[in-house]
Amino acid sequence: MKKLMAGAVALVLASSAMAQLLPVAQTAAKTDVGAISATAGVSIGTGDLDVKVVGARCSYGVIENLLIVGDVGLSILPNDNKVGIGVAAQYTLPVELPVDVAVRLGVGTYSVSDFSDIGFIDAMLMASSKIEAVDGLAVYGGAGISYPLQSGANVAVMGDVGATYGLGAVVQNLSIFGELTYATEHIGLGVSAGAVYAF
Repeated sequence: MKKLMAGAVALVLASSAMAQLLPVAQTAAKTDVGAISATAGVSIGTGDLDVKVVGARCSYGVIENLLIVGDVGLSILPNDNKVGIGVAAQYTLPVELPVDVAVRLGVGTYSVSDFSDIGFIDAMLMASSKIEAVDGLAVYGGAGISYPLQSGANVAVMGDVGATYGLGAVVQNLSIFGELTYATEHIGLGVSAGAVYAF
């Protein structure tokens, strides 16, 4: 119970601090204490904002099943390029189910200098599962909301599906991911891909 409470508190703190700039890019699998990984990826949006992001991420297992994520990247906007940042937290629920289930919260912005204009808060419930027939393959998906910080903007409902594939036969601890995200309120479809290295 103490671990569950600590996880809930950490999620609230992380979501009030700043969220992911890159997409989810990982499964809902359990996280070990002290686990560290680095992610590099690209995300292309097709909606009204029409933003493309090239970014990097560091993830750290704070307590069992709780992952804190920090992102930094270059946001390529229609009229300008900006530096974006974000922080997110993902907590895998300690339940016995056929799939792993996690909650993910965070805040992010495509531009540090225009946080109130293109910042957002995300909340998502996600699930994932390994594909036993293909060694190293796992799929994940989720649904949630994205709350824009811009005055007068509407909350968007979003859905997400993706897959990770471990390249252990080539490079130990290296995996790749591909992901599709769709959100309402003219945000549209996002396509993302990248690589993750677990230390």
